[in-house]
Amino acid sequence: MRPRRGDAPEAPAPGQAMMLDIRAAADFLGTSPKALRHLIERRRIPFRKLGRKVVLLRGELEQWIADLPGVSLDQVRAMQDQRRGA
Repeated sequence: MRPRRGDAPEAPAPGQAMMLDIRAAADFLGTSPKALRHLIERRRIPFRKLGRKVVLLRGELEQWIADLPGVSLDQVRAMQDQRRGA
């Protein structure tokens, strides 16, 4: 069944990757869509193309963050929470 507009997206099934569009990935990373597009154009971040659409897999982004020197995934999540006011 196709989700209706405004419905929350369903969580992916175990073992299934969560695909993010540019806006969702930028929100996840705490950056702007424009900055994320720049990283994609320079191939500095993992992404996939489905036809003409660019998607990013959440698991690959988490691994990319984990592989960055000097930054942990927990630190990134804490910064996201601060920006959201949580």
